[in-house]
Amino acid sequence: MIQLVASLLRQDGQPADEGMLRRMAEAMPVDDLDLEYSLKTDGPAGLVLIRLTRKNSLPVAGDAFAPLEIYDDGRLIISADLRLYNRAELEKTFGPQETDVHFIARLYETQGKRGLDRLEGDFTIALWDRQSGQMVMKRDHVGVRPAYYAQEPGKGVLFSSLGKGVRAAGLIKTPINKQAQFDHLSHDPSDQVGTFHHNMYRLPGGHEAVATVSSFDIHEYWRLKAIPLLPESVTFEDWVAELKDIFRRAVTKRLPEKGPIGSHLSSGMDSASISAIAAENLKHDDQVLDSYTFAMSEEFTEEDMLDEVPYAKKVAMARNRISWNRIHVKYDYTTKPIAFEEDRDHKIGPNDLELQAASDFSGKGGSVILSGWGGDEIATYTGTGALAELLVKGKFSTFAHEVKMYSKRREQSVTRVLYAVVGARFLPQSVLDFAKDVTGFRNFKEAKRRRSGFKNSIATKYDRPLRRGPNSQKNRIEKFYNGNLHWRLEEWAYKGYRHAVQYAFPMLDLELINHCLACPPEFLLRDGYNRAGFRAAMRGVLPDEILTNRWKHIAAPCSNIEVIRRKDALLAELDELEKNAQLREIFDFAAIRKRLHDLPTEEEERKRLAYWATKGEQGYNLGNGIVSPIASMKRFLELKAEEEQSSEAD
Repeated sequence: MIQLVASLLRQDGQPADEGMLRRMAEAMPVDDLDLEYSLKTDGPAGLVLIRLTRKNSLPVAGDAFAPLEIYDDGRLIISADLRLYNRAELEKTFGPQETDVHFIARLYETQGKRGLDRLEGDFTIALWDRQSGQMVMKRDHVGVRPAYYAQEPGKGVLFSSLGKGVRAAGLIKTPINKQAQFDHLSHDPSDQVGTFHHNMYRLPGGHEAVATVSSFDIHEYWRLKAIPLLPESVTFEDWVAELKDIFRRAVTKRLPEKGPIGSHLSSGMDSASISAIAAENLKHDDQVLDSYTFAMSEEFTEEDMLDEVPYAKKVAMARNRISWNRIHVKYDYTTKPIAFEEDRDHKIGPNDLELQAASDFSGKGGSVILSGWGGDEIATYTGTGALAELLVKGKFSTFAHEVKMYSKRREQSVTRVLYAVVGARFLPQSVLDFAKDVTGFRNFKEAKRRRSGFKNSIATKYDRPLRRGPNSQKNRIEKFYNGNLHWRLEEWAYKGYRHAVQYAFPMLDLELINHCLACPPEFLLRDGYNRAGFRAAMRGVLPDEILTNRWKHIAAPCSNIEVIRRKDALLAELDELEKNAQLREIFDFAAIRKRLHDLPTEEEERKRLAYWATKGEQGYNLGNGIVSPIASMKRFLELKAEEEQSSEAD
């Protein structure tokens, strides 16, 4: 069961139309979900609260679902999708409240809009203040819950958890934005505001919209900023001990009081740590953690190659309160890239492992899945720039030791480490790009071109490399805001919504983020290991095999075999697509064809994967720059055909 929000404020002198609110609510569910909603209007304002449940689902622990009612105390009308994480802190100020939404009312009544900044949790909120004639629409700090809006002067403001709610109202036209679709096919997730429709926008995380019948403004109420690093008197051991306590709180505050709880469980430290801590802190005796590991096709075994399963299994089997579920890859190369918000509502494809996990968990009556996404940005940051920062700060002995150990652990020469890891943080981007081109070192731009398949003249438009210098804190903040994290949060929200499931992200806990952001560079690296502080905090929690991994394993290394097997079919598709003049102008057919011709034989690839399995590591994805561009080409042609049909109809 999940809740969604929608609201409208007329700015044309008309009262709020219940019919619009009903259309907004009724646009939300997909085939597998039941809809219930409650609405209220007051003059120009209207709000609706929506509940989606899986068809034929039973309430958790046999309890009846609570009545679905919008909060209304005579002054405030509030519709909120809210999972509150600092209830105990707020109770110190206001005492116990009947529901989490009551805290919204108390905060607003005592401190106005800025009082709502004290909320810590995942939320989308619409609040109408009868007294001031003001509508406040607010999204959580990081952007875990999606939020869309449209505003047209002289007509009004629309706000909804899902974009299709905004469009369904009919008050504001939202034609297709063809350029945005094309941009997305280029694998460019940097736009946190625009959508695939003109006149409709995302409300970014950490932002609020405030509207009256004559005004509309967007405000940023929270932003991750640089903070002072810890004083040198704080020891690594003390900082790690506090990190472990904060991380435990970040996980446990996101655990439901009762009912099933789900979690991702991979070979990485983030999801494995969350699953392990969650299993040790379940709040009810009969609760079990349903963990999901994405595994390679059942055709293959560990002797053939290595996926995440052996590592995840160790975490699950060490605790008797984890139910371990493997979701096996089933290949389907006909899947289309997303080019509409509605594409996320499509039926489950056999290769969409996350949707399969959400469907299975929802069928068990669960509604919250814990995910490790967001860790790489701050809490378990890889340490890029930390070595160079040690040099800048004059910590020469620590720098020399870490360079030596970094070199040993990665089996690279000290010279290469000094050039590629340290020197790269000081060089201007133009010099760095030239050096990488000359040496053949694969860089960000080349990786992006390979993935998109675009010609260089097209791909350069989408090149937005992160310039990571000798300042690890600044690097983390820039990575946090580069767009990929926020697109993925929205993607997860849509996948969960498809099955009335919501995701929670302990790694994005505000207390945890602030603690980790303050650590000095020497806490990020220890004896050649990056993520040193978090590795130390998880000793005794995770098996050594995960704590000593150089990198996270991939769910489906066997996908390489599948690409090789489809080589001739892919070449035939490429030949057919190349007949289209528009595609030839955009895509680099020669480069894609060369990647196909350069594929090893199946026997050669099996030997390579088997060798890497003996080292406990994985190699690269051979399909990168082949399968995805071909899918994008076909989607591009579909969009062009739809555009032509639309023009003819007009």
